[in-house]
Amino acid sequence: MTGFTAAHWGELTNIFGGRLLRGERGTNAIKTEGWNLFSNGDTVTAEELEAVDGDAPAFNLGIRTGRGLVVVDIDKPEKEPLIRGIVGHSNFEVSTPRGKHLYFRTDPDAKIQSRIMGGVDIFCSPSGDSSKGSYVVAPGSVRTADRDIKLKGYGVERAVYDLTVFDGVDDFDDIAYRSPDVIYELVRALGSVPAMPGALPLTSIFDVASVKIPHDGSPVAANEGRNNAAASLVGQYIHEGDDFNKAWQKVSAWNDSNPEPLDGTELHKAAVSVFKSHERNHPEDKPIEPTSEPIRIKKPRTVASVLPEQLRTIPGILGDFVQWYMETAPAPHVEMAVQSALALGSVVLGRKYLTTESNFTSLYFLTVAKSGTGKEYGKKAIEKILDAAGLDELIGGSGYTSPGAVYSELRDRPTHITVIDEFGKYLQACSASGNSQLQEAVTTLIEAFGRLDGTLRPRAYSTMGLTEKQRNDVDRLKVTRPAITLYSMTTPKQFYSAIGEADIEAGMLGRFLVVNSDAECGARKRGQTKAAPPAGVVRWAQSMRDAGGGNLAGVEVHDVAPKTIEIEFTPAAYDVLDAFEAENVTQRRKLADGGRDVLLARAVEIAMRLAAIVACSKSSPRIDGEAMEWAVAYSRHAFEGLVEAVGHQMTGSEFGARRQAMLEAVMAAGDRGMTDREMKRRFKRLKPKEHAEALRALVDAGEIALVEIDHQGAGRKRQAFVAVEDEAGYAH
Repeated sequence: MTGFTAAHWGELTNIFGGRLLRGERGTNAIKTEGWNLFSNGDTVTAEELEAVDGDAPAFNLGIRTGRGLVVVDIDKPEKEPLIRGIVGHSNFEVSTPRGKHLYFRTDPDAKIQSRIMGGVDIFCSPSGDSSKGSYVVAPGSVRTADRDIKLKGYGVERAVYDLTVFDGVDDFDDIAYRSPDVIYELVRALGSVPAMPGALPLTSIFDVASVKIPHDGSPVAANEGRNNAAASLVGQYIHEGDDFNKAWQKVSAWNDSNPEPLDGTELHKAAVSVFKSHERNHPEDKPIEPTSEPIRIKKPRTVASVLPEQLRTIPGILGDFVQWYMETAPAPHVEMAVQSALALGSVVLGRKYLTTESNFTSLYFLTVAKSGTGKEYGKKAIEKILDAAGLDELIGGSGYTSPGAVYSELRDRPTHITVIDEFGKYLQACSASGNSQLQEAVTTLIEAFGRLDGTLRPRAYSTMGLTEKQRNDVDRLKVTRPAITLYSMTTPKQFYSAIGEADIEAGMLGRFLVVNSDAECGARKRGQTKAAPPAGVVRWAQSMRDAGGGNLAGVEVHDVAPKTIEIEFTPAAYDVLDAFEAENVTQRRKLADGGRDVLLARAVEIAMRLAAIVACSKSSPRIDGEAMEWAVAYSRHAFEGLVEAVGHQMTGSEFGARRQAMLEAVMAAGDRGMTDREMKRRFKRLKPKEHAEALRALVDAGEIALVEIDHQGAGRKRQAFVAVEDEAGYAH
């Protein structure tokens, strides 16, 4: 991606905000006096960006790390496989003169310092202190070749920091997340000791791998280091997952095998000391204590949850659409009826209705249901309304085969709805080897979702070498305010077998309102399918589309923005929205370790778009408390189901699989819960350490808790693990 322009630098500004800093161009992009501006915190201005002309500006940019941003700088290609094996791939990668920059998000409070290790550097800052953070050269910057680096193929002895991977990144929250433990593991693997005291304990006699000469359990004479051997053995037993009693039994048996055993009291004191040290260094391995806090036990439930009663219709005229759908559908299912009504509102209001928080109405919908449940009727119902209203120009094709197809459709119909009947198969085709056109089409759709108030441009960042006609053709493809409504359907098996971790990390799923329907195949209703569309809904669609003028058939222009009609939030709506934003932040933190936090990155934005649709459904210029409450409830329901479904269907790693299996087992136990002994019998194939790690992770994440349960008769209370339902009802 060479040939940066002001627009591309502007995108970096949107993503990194105040992290983007200005430095003077020099022989070495880092070691010049111009970069001293960084110490003063001077950031590049909008005016400077607007002045950019040509391939790149006369200055370079840097990105300050820290505050949750970690950049792995790979200068030695031979170490890349090791690094990839630990942190995986990033959705924001930059090629550098020597290698690559991999960008990741992590916990902003994590105590991670920048490590300059020669060949592989890790740039970050401790405790979120940006004043102590390091910076990296931003993509689009240029460095001149010097004696240390022989740069070939650039023609003018220069090297460009080139953005090579840029998948679904609209803002900082879209950058792939890695837990602090993963970053720490990378530091361990590279053999670096952290400079910050207490930031990362790298060595311990309790880790078998770090014990230089772990004792093998053979007898030891009095003058051959019995104490050290005992400590080594206890440390190894802890590492293997033994509790104190079990470790004590083992080390006592070993001690009895010695020609001159240690005194029992002395041995016990040494074992206790080892355990206490271990608990200080590894608090995650402490015994799990029963909670004294009141909790709500999470009941077992299916992935596909039934639509709550308050969401079985929509306030206003779109509620009439839901009723008509249910009366006329051969196989009526309310989840599909409500999704169809919202999709109708999304496309009818698309491109011209805008909230005071800059939210347009275009949304992506996905209904996951079994075959033969009548998913296809939603498409027919929407098309009947649009045809009756004379708005058939809003009906697009049935999918996109390439990024060019997306642009061509938008050029002809800047506002349109596209129906994809088998979205799971569509994703499977995208993942197929060599199908780069479909993959890029999905990438373009992801980008279009965040360009509703901007311009969508082809991903041809450089026009160098093109003829004037070719450059003009590229420029004509740009679309101002692309308003795509995706209405898609799939079966559970097709969908969840088609998606992978890359789809989650790229934020694709988080842009969809995914509703899982538990509808079953049944006898089809006959005799009511020819009922005419409700006149009130038809008139509403016509009037909303015609309001303000300029959006009738044949008038929309893809590169000219129509006038917008503003919808304001009432104070009551803001109260509901603020509470949902706080809830969303809490939920994302809980899901961060498992990488599912990205699924909720758009939940608040989507709730605001839904609220705009509901307000217009009520023919109101304002989003009141009722509209916002309904929108928040629908967004919460959809994303709760998505998070749980992904948790059921995708585990991502062996550790994730163990953790998820344990959670499901505890959830299935219901009020009775599962004791530690029952858990160990259920998962007897796991090593003690694997069992303990997964169990501790579930407890620390608040997904399960150890509680005391009264017996019906006399005797000691039963201690058992139960699944915990959080206040919002989200699956953790």
